[in-house]
Amino acid sequence: MKVHHARSWLETGFPLLVYGIVAGILFQDYQWRINPDYISYIGIAQKYSRGDFFHAVNGYWSPLFSWLLAPLLWSGGDPLVVSKVLALGVGGVAIVGIRRFFLALGVTGSVSFPLLLAAVPLVLSSAFLEAGPDLLLATLLIHYLGRTLPASYPGRVRDGLWTGMLGGLAYLSKTYAFYFFLLHYLLMQAGRYARRASPGERAMVMKSLGVG
Repeated sequence: MKVHHARSWLETGFPLLVYGIVAGILFQDYQWRINPDYISYIGIAQKYSRGDFFHAVNGYWSPLFSWLLAPLLWSGGDPLVVSKVLALGVGGVAIVGIRRFFLALGVTGSVSFPLLLAAVPLVLSSAFLEAGPDLLLATLLIHYLGRTLPASYPGRVRDGLWTGMLGGLAYLSKTYAFYFFLLHYLLMQAGRYARRASPGERAMVMKSLGVG
């Protein structure tokens, strides 16, 4: 059991270590790469960091990335550099989520480990070159899928709570995630309800669905 646990940590920790080392090497060359969306998200975060909520609330740009960035701007660092650090941190969480997703699909370590290593340059590319909320959305959705896909879901009512929180955060990252979450979660739970035979199992599905 301990050997399996240690191997599981290694299969996640080593790709994270590679990710961190390569990110550190490339940071100097890519810290100033920007696209137009970044300017808007950083500007909104600056307003939140100053407490200018009246002008920060925006009907077009989703707020979650700016909310996460705003307290980091209090460090006084260059906003663009700080936003890149945040995006890289989100990328690290994404790698952990990819590992969870593989486990949910039943992919063994001999297969998931090289796939996880192969994901490192993809995550780095997104963190350095794309708008931060895109990677943030992908990270939240991959964690959502990793949590809701296992056949044992839902084992407890609070499983629905975690799932609903991830769906809500995904919506705050990009608004169109709301429609994906609503449709996917309802269909998944409807399928589980149809497959569960006992009244107790069906009740658990309905409770977790309601909480979610």
